Amino acid sequence: MKFLLVLAGLTWATASASAAEPAALHAPAIEVRVKAIAELTGVIEYAGEILMQPEAGKQFAQIIKTLGAGEKGLEGIDPALPIGGYVRVSENIADSAIVVMVPLKDEAAFLALLKDKLNVEPKLGDDGVYTIEVPKLPLGAIYFRVIEKYVYATIRNVKSINKATVIAPKDFFKDPMKPIVAATVHWDRFPADVKKVLLGQVELQLVEATKEAGGSELQKQARRGLLDVGVDMVKAILNDGEQLTVTIDADPKSDTLSTAVRLTAKPKTPLGANLASWADRTSLAASVSVAKNPTGTFGLIAKIPSGTREKLTKLIDVLFDDLLAGANDDVKPLATKLVDAIGPTLKSDDVQLGLLVAKTGKEKSVRLLAGLKMEKGGELENVLREFAPFLMGGEASVKFDVEKIGDRNLHEGRFTKPEFTDPFGTEMAWIVTSDDLLAVGIEDKPTELKAFLESKPSKLPMLSLELSAVKFGQMGNKNLSPEKYEELTETVFGKVGPAGRDTIKFTITGGPELNLKLDFKGQAFKFFALIDQERKKQH
Repeated sequence: MKFLLVLAGLTWATASASAAEPAALHAPAIEVRVKAIAELTGVIEYAGEILMQPEAGKQFAQIIKTLGAGEKGLEGIDPALPIGGYVRVSENIADSAIVVMVPLKDEAAFLALLKDKLNVEPKLGDDGVYTIEVPKLPLGAIYFRVIEKYVYATIRNVKSINKATVIAPKDFFKDPMKPIVAATVHWDRFPADVKKVLLGQVELQLVEATKEAGGSELQKQARRGLLDVGVDMVKAILNDGEQLTVTIDADPKSDTLSTAVRLTAKPKTPLGANLASWADRTSLAASVSVAKNPTGTFGLIAKIPSGTREKLTKLIDVLFDDLLAGANDDVKPLATKLVDAIGPTLKSDDVQLGLLVAKTGKEKSVRLLAGLKMEKGGELENVLREFAPFLMGGEASVKFDVEKIGDRNLHEGRFTKPEFTDPFGTEMAWIVTSDDLLAVGIEDKPTELKAFLESKPSKLPMLSLELSAVKFGQMGNKNLSPEKYEELTETVFGKVGPAGRDTIKFTITGGPELNLKLDFKGQAFKFFALIDQERKKQH
């Protein structure tokens, strides 16, 4: 929808004084569909429940049911039919046809809504088109007409809603609406010149944003490097992308709020090759993230495109050069060896890492496991061995080669600072090194770390993130007593507990297409709202 507004702004900015012919009869480049209001009463009640306003949700849903069943619908609008809109993009953006479709049950009631409640006076022309003059609206007049029980509305160019050129409701809504909202952008239907304009606008906005940020010269260089990567990504989507679909949905039965993004690429394009390289792959390092009911997990298995890798490599070199330039003579030898040891991993085109944070029951301690695929990891181990005696003080110590796990070396670290022992409830950190893996486990004994190393590598998506709202919130809770926190948890989840009912999940999967999905348990949302209410009471 925001993209639709941007395109509308460009239309207004580039339009001439007299409206030109609308875009030719071709398939729309942008389509938006919204589920029928009458089908959302259950979702409205569900929203009231998780927003801590159950009665308001029920009342609103009942109003829709009652008014919608009448002969005039909801102020003339038919709640039983979906809402939609589309944009046909022309080579001249000003000629693009922007159309909004609203289902109508009673035309007179709808006109009364505009006149009596919205204080606008539609004027009916001889051609059956209504005109609304809105002086403060920069896009000029709004035009609409009724076709097949739908209000077709547009701006700037009345010819966009010619009866012969509009898409009939039976064609536009021929597929059943499953999600609440679905918006699709067909990149392959955008004229080349329009893509250039959009890319230029995006690049301009990003450049302006980096200028305003200020900072040191190093920070500016880093932002410029990331800017180049960002522009390349946008360019790839505009030029090689085929279709981008965004959906929003809510399922009261499974207590899930979800948002999904799906991107497809034109056949035999660099973007298509990149999406294919991001298909699910097997990884030992990222397997750390495989756990049931964790506090939090993160997994990443990504192939970095060659062009992006080159730019990131240059950025990393700049950061390394700045680091070494600022190091004093005593530290510089260590810093140089460390940079040389971690450089191959940071510049690798194959990123694989995993993180697990686990907090069980009412225990204060947090268990942490992490894994990272290494390039020439043996060199990093040599650096650690050489300089460990100089790095460790009275509050930290390390013992190398306490055990051999296959061809990997297990090392023991001990840290006595409260900053370490308070959150983890232990002094022990276990480190595993090898030429292809770096793994860390913070636990009294390396039980979980060993189990991870001895397990089979898992096949995982490009990116996965999972959080437990209750456990994660408990780790950062500083305002509520443990007893109060437990009381609020029981209020939302009952004595059964939140396990599996308070999760937030985000995944990115590649392959023939790229899919991003965010699933948010409604009870987790309700829990956060309750916690926020309690904190406000205490202040």
